[in-house]
Formats: sequence, structure tokens, C-alpha cells
Amino acid sequence: RGRWLCCAALLIAVALTLASAPFRRRPKKSVEASVPTTTNATEMSGKTSAIISTSMGDIEIRFREDVAPKHTAFMRTIIERKLYDGCVFYRAEPNFVVQGGLRAADGSQRKSGLPAPPLEVAVKNRRGTVTMARWEDPATASGEFFINLGDSPHLDRSGDSGWALGFTVFAEVVRGMEVADAISQQRTTVQGGLKMLDQPVLIRSITMI
Repeated sequence: RGRWLCCAALLIAVALTLASAPFRRRPKKSVEASVPTTTNATEMSGKTSAIISTSMGDIEIRFREDVAPKHTAFMRTIIERKLYDGCVFYRAEPNFVVQGGLRAADGSQRKSGLPAPPLEVAVKNRRGTVTMARWEDPATASGEFFINLGDSPHLDRSGDSGWALGFTVFAEVVRGMEVADAISQQRTTVQGGLKMLDQPVLIRSITMI
């Protein structure tokens, strides 16, 4: 009889252990934590424009995903990571371009950590277009961009190598060109053949809308 009681007690203990096991393995926290990331990615993919908020006013741009999908995706990622927030427009050439990017207000250079998108030269560099800056090597786009203040056919494709490959237009200004024009009128100093702003214009944020 004593042996039977011991076996019965052991069976009851095992049953209680198995019954409680699923509750200890509930993955509620990990599932809930993954929801905001998925939602943010979905919301971001449906937005086609952005507001560049500067210390001199706002500029609204519309992305041209139809002609430069890889550049658009590249820029979306940098914007989503908020790497432009607190950076500056640092170059201003009246009737040509104003240029900004990942240069912070303190002069340091930020890096996106992303591979350079390939050239997607499909739209001409005309007034109001937004273009990716690069060096002579076409695979050197890093997140610096400029707004064309006039028509610049010399930035369009005219050959098969180097600068002649042209520059990728990935967006266009839909509101706020007067802000870009005003930035170009600020005082500059020539450095290395480029007109650099004496007082860079702060990019408070770039936000997808």
C-alpha cells in the first residue's frame, strides 16, 4: 500500500508540472515587440514625399521612384534612421545649386553605412530637381544631395565614363523653392573652387509624409 501511495503522488506531481509548462513559455513580449517595427516599415513604404525642415524654412520634395527606385530606397533608409537631422546645407552656388547632406552642424561627417546605389540617369537636371551628389567614380554616392536652382544640362549624361555618366535625379521640389533660392543668396567663401556657406543652414529634420 505504501508503494502504491508513492506512485500516485509521483504521477500527480508530473501531471502538475506538465500542466504549468506552457504558461512559462509564452512568448508574449517578443511578439509584441516586433509589431511596431513591421508597422513602421509599412507606413514608410507608402509615403512618397518628404519635408526638409531648415532654419530658413521648409522645402517639400516628391520622390521619383518611377525613374530612380534604388536611390529612393537609399534616401528613405537614411531619412528613417534620422541621420539628416541636425545636419546642414553647406554649399550655395546662386542660379546653380544648394547642397547638403550628412555633414553635421559641428563639421563632422556622418556615414550611412549603406552601399552606394547604382546610377539611374533618366531625368534631366532642371530647376527644382533634387539630385544625388557623387565624385567622378559613379559608385561614390553617400547621401549628399543638391537642389538644382536652374537648368544644368552639363550634369546630364553626355558620355560613358566619369563625370560624363551624369547625375541621378531622384526627387523634385513641389513647395519651398523660394527657401532654396534664399539659401543660395547667403554669404559664401570659395574653398577648393566651391562656394561654401560662411554660416551653414541647419537641417532640423527630414521627415517622410
